Amino acid sequence: MQTIRVSTEEDAGGYDTHGRYVVNIIAVENVRKLENILQRTVLDEKEEEDKEKEEEKEKEEEEEEKEEEEKEEKETKKMKEEKEEKETKKMKEEKEEKEKNEDTEKNEEKEKKEETEKNEEKRRSERIGLDHVIIVSLTKNATKKGPVLVLQGLRYRGNIGAIVRTAVQCNFFQSIAMIDPLPDPSAKNSSRVPPKDLEFYSMCNSALVDIDYYRDVEEFRASQLARDEGRPWVAAALVPGSINLYSRSAIPLLSSLCSNSGLLFMGSEGQGLPPSIVSDPRCSNVMIPAMSASVNVGVAFGMVMAAVLIRRGEDEAREG
Repeated sequence: MQTIRVSTEEDAGGYDTHGRYVVNIIAVENVRKLENILQRTVLDEKEEEDKEKEEEKEKEEEEEEKEEEEKEEKETKKMKEEKEEKETKKMKEEKEEKEKNEDTEKNEEKEKKEETEKNEEKRRSERIGLDHVIIVSLTKNATKKGPVLVLQGLRYRGNIGAIVRTAVQCNFFQSIAMIDPLPDPSAKNSSRVPPKDLEFYSMCNSALVDIDYYRDVEEFRASQLARDEGRPWVAAALVPGSINLYSRSAIPLLSSLCSNSGLLFMGSEGQGLPPSIVSDPRCSNVMIPAMSASVNVGVAFGMVMAAVLIRRGEDEAREG
């Protein structure tokens, strides 16, 4: 603070021309004003100084607050990045775990499938008795004609397998012809039953007989086998004019199968034999009497073969 001194003699008053002392009221008033001004100035300076201090303090607080916010922002950003990194890592681990589980499942599935196939093959082997198969020598003569079994349109593997097995064990037929129409006429193999399945369902008997395949009846009728006029046809068919299998009228038909190397026809499970076969002039139709519905085709074949073999035995006995 600056101190101002006022001389009383010079400022506060003086003597006039008459020798009287005159107080300088203006000067005194000015001194008072000046003192007030000085006091206000001091106060203003102090207020200014306090204000500047306050502003500096506020500025420092703002800077500290800003730094704190930046620090929090950095920490938040860091936490976010760490969280994202953890989530990415977790997702990667989950993906790897999923892929690992999928690979494990695939391997287990593969092993299970292989085990199933192995067990299936083992069961087949046990059922078929591959380790104990006894091959029976068949009386086949390539130069001599023999009876032929013709299967038309059969759909079920079990039926076909049973018929082939029975036919082989009867040791009666020279070969088997299978007629099976397919949607695709260009198919190389006309049979619905592949050789592997036929081998299984026939208990390995299919390998012991020659099997010829035809796509449809027309292809069969055009074959040399069907055009052989010396072969009589006998069909198991329930049609008008069919002869009772157990009647005397059936005896010559059954004998013709043996002596003249005839063709024995068995039709499909649902529709039986087509008219182009049962209506052929060479074809004689036999029926099996039944109490209600017709019998299964596999059973019907066994019944026909029983009658045929009995007739053959009687014929051989008479000739002997």
